[in-house]
Amino acid sequence: MDIATTVEVRLRRNPPQPPASGGRPAPSAATAFRARCEARALLCAVGELTLDESVDVLQRAAIANGLVSDVGQDAVQSIMASAFRKVRRDV
Repeated sequence: MDIATTVEVRLRRNPPQPPASGGRPAPSAATAFRARCEARALLCAVGELTLDESVDVLQRAAIANGLVSDVGQDAVQSIMASAFRKVRRDV
């Protein structure tokens, strides 16, 4: 099992809990997705994942989490492209 799969399995088993009252609010779905894209882009850059498998998993997650319905497919693709563009520029 690769690193990305391990992390996703653990997150499914132990999803992040909302903060206790008075804590910081949970990030928006788009913010969380952006972080996920950046993490997968880094794993792709170091050879842990391929670009195709990274993008496929991210796309499925965006659909499953309702992000495509909320912000639209173009916005989802823009978030993914931005994350992978940053990594390519840094490599």
